[in-house]
Amino acid sequence: IIKAPQHQPHHLNGKMMIKNKNLPIATKDTTFIDCLTILSKYRLGCICIIDANNTLLGVLTDKDIRDFILNNNNNPNIFQIPASHFMNINFTHVNADLLVLDALTLFNKASFNHLFITDENKKLQGLLHIQDLFKTLKYGWVEKGMKAWKDDLSPMQIAQVASYIKTLKGTNPPNPKA
Repeated sequence: IIKAPQHQPHHLNGKMMIKNKNLPIATKDTTFIDCLTILSKYRLGCICIIDANNTLLGVLTDKDIRDFILNNNNNPNIFQIPASHFMNINFTHVNADLLVLDALTLFNKASFNHLFITDENKKLQGLLHIQDLFKTLKYGWVEKGMKAWKDDLSPMQIAQVASYIKTLKGTNPPNPKA
């Protein structure tokens, strides 16, 4: 009898996390027009606002930008306003040691699309987008022993699997594989 290999739980610090030059970053002095350019360039729906020490000060999401435009559409200087005036300082950030399953739970409970990954001093480490979690289910993570489900399941079924996985948190199934 061949036994399936035992796998460790997956943490966010793997290939799912967007890092380094792929991160959409700006400073609190970055102008609104430059923030729009960054949003368009990276197409992730958010920007990380950092200081010179890489500390995460705030974030900007597509929603923050839309709200800012609606509240300032009569301001002739709107494009020159710095990010410090419209960045969101109430955001969720987590440590890279967070388990992927816990990240799915956070995404579901809070209804957001991004998780900002920091160290204990709030230094930006990376970003996780909800789509990256679904890509992991769809395409697998072969080097970690996770099968790709894209040929066996429809996109709706993959979403249902993700939802089902979330319900298993805290359970103790007999003979678990991961």
